[in-house]
Amino acid sequence: MTGLSDVTIDCYLEGSSLESMAVDVRSGLTRSGLKMLPPKYFYDDRGSELFDEITSLPEYYPTRCERAILNRRAPEIVEITGATELLELGSGMASKTRALLFAMAGAGTLERYLPMDVSELVVERCATELVEMYPGLTVYGVVGDFEQHLVQCDRRTAEDRSSMCLCQSGGSWPFSAARSATCTRTSAPPSSRTSAS
Repeated sequence: MTGLSDVTIDCYLEGSSLESMAVDVRSGLTRSGLKMLPPKYFYDDRGSELFDEITSLPEYYPTRCERAILNRRAPEIVEITGATELLELGSGMASKTRALLFAMAGAGTLERYLPMDVSELVVERCATELVEMYPGLTVYGVVGDFEQHLVQCDRRTAEDRSSMCLCQSGGSWPFSAARSATCTRTSAPPSSRTSAS
């Protein structure tokens, strides 16, 4: 937990994570057809660092392409949504999201950022960087599993605010992407506008 007054980080992985992992491993390896394990188990503190290193390699083009699109379209996205807060699933260090945060700050609408990830260290580092970069920004971080703890973000999302939602992990999360999309739709406040990436 960081000591900054405009940062709150709640961790929901304690205790239930081993039981949940056992269920996911058993389910993924005993299913018929293609066997798989949820990628969320690769993104502990060290896994998150490795992923950041991988995405900076010249051979790994998706992150550069996504960042270029967001850099080009962020002002338009912010204008269309009128969002004052950004909820990001699988936030990591928010490397691509910063284009949207920058555009929101430029438009004078940036109030709050809600990163959700499985690595507490990554959420803390990112939150600390962003509140220093954007004075007045409030960060509420959730360390948890999208399928179990997304509702915690919903409890912190104001009913009268417009929100954008990015999911950075949808593409690497094939067997639960549909469940995540359903959670995102059902947990978003009725007044919010949701944008997914």
